[in-house]
Amino acid sequence: MVREEVRLSFLPPQLACPPTFGGAPSVRPHNDKELNITQTRRLFLTIIVASLVANQTVAQTTYSRAEERMAQYVNNGLAYALKYDSLQRIPPVLDSCRRFLQHFPNSFVKPNVFSYMLEMSSLITTDKETLYPLIDSVLYYDKLPGTAMRVGELLIEREIDPSRGARIIEETLPHLDFDYHRYKSHLLLSEVALSHGDFLTAESHLKSALEIDSVRLDAWFAYLGYYQLREDEAGASRVSGEIFRIENKKRHRYFEYVEHNSYVGKSIADLTSTGLNGDTVRFAQFANRVLVIQFFNFWCSAPGKEFPTIRKLMKEFPQPKFVFLNFDETPEELKMRYFTRPSSSFLKDQTVIFPDSSIADFFGGSGVMGENLLVDRHGRIRFSFPGMAEGYESAIRSKLRMLLEEP
Repeated sequence: MVREEVRLSFLPPQLACPPTFGGAPSVRPHNDKELNITQTRRLFLTIIVASLVANQTVAQTTYSRAEERMAQYVNNGLAYALKYDSLQRIPPVLDSCRRFLQHFPNSFVKPNVFSYMLEMSSLITTDKETLYPLIDSVLYYDKLPGTAMRVGELLIEREIDPSRGARIIEETLPHLDFDYHRYKSHLLLSEVALSHGDFLTAESHLKSALEIDSVRLDAWFAYLGYYQLREDEAGASRVSGEIFRIENKKRHRYFEYVEHNSYVGKSIADLTSTGLNGDTVRFAQFANRVLVIQFFNFWCSAPGKEFPTIRKLMKEFPQPKFVFLNFDETPEELKMRYFTRPSSSFLKDQTVIFPDSSIADFFGGSGVMGENLLVDRHGRIRFSFPGMAEGYESAIRSKLRMLLEEP
């Protein structure tokens, strides 16, 4: 069955393709595995639905395998730059996007490509002459409120044009469906109002954000900053009390999880894994030793932030065995890219392992990413610490002492 072209209703392409977009050699995607099948289907469904529901008319939109691959490539290019903190990766990807748009001016992924181009370009420049054509193109081709909200967020948070960002968000706010988008929009509008000295509007937006979600601390901290700026000690004291109450409640839930989550009590003695050099590592070989197992990858920033604390604990507690379980990179990738970095070079002298099917089945993929498991001498998981919550370091230290004192 031939399915090389699907025709949908779409706007003419020429307005969003500035003549300065020159042709450049296409760059091969870094790694096609970065975008899994589920993500790909979700991406394409979102784009097709967007094109169908948007209020656009007149032209014909094309679909082909090459266009489908481009969507994956652009996604991978942005993800690669963020993952490796490698901004020099961005210009070649942008050049390939421009070449792609010249070859496929009516592509069904065109809104998506422009959105990625804006995200990448805003990482390397705040020049309005560079970014405004992309912003206009994104807003022209993609009428989804969430897209407009994201454009406004970029303009405000990256200080490109906060005033224009606020105008875009004000226009799209009544049309946002998701609570978090509306919550975030009010915080952004409060930030801009406060920068203009408009305290009344700033407080109104802060109150609106808290009406939507009263337990997210970023709104409460923004409110505290508002009262401190106004030198209102009573208001600041009242908000500080609310922050204290919420934090205490979150700490209680955190430590409840540490001792009672679904992994606690399970034995890992029969699990196996693969070492850095392809050797089989059996957890049974760590019998009679207390283990600290950290799940990590370099897509997620949380584990990397824990490394200084982990290194401190390694020096303080030489008796336990520290094991680092990587769920996403390859051994070669770790050796070439991360063992040379000061923040993660210590890993080359540690036990770094990779999951086999037994671990994947036991933990359900990477569902415990960013956690630290404490395992007793009998191979049973006793505690599971989900990341860098307040009190994490002292709590894990206390639990380690307890396990080391047990027979």
